[in-house]
Amino acid sequence: MASKTQEQLYPLAVLLDELKSEDQKKRITSIKGLTTVAVALGPDRTRNELFPYILELLDDEVEVL
Repeated sequence: MASKTQEQLYPLAVLLDELKSEDQKKRITSIKGLTTVAVALGPDRTRNELFPYILELLDDEVEVL
């Protein structure tokens, strides 16, 4: 049985995994859900961890941005 923390983090992990997808539609959908991820992480972790992660993944994806 998964712990409560793991169950709470699963949707976040799915969104972050979809950011890496080759499918542009999945990437766009995951970007639309980033507000949820940012709220879950809080302002400091969003600024220090999530933003750099997103910028690295999407550096050359003009259509997705």
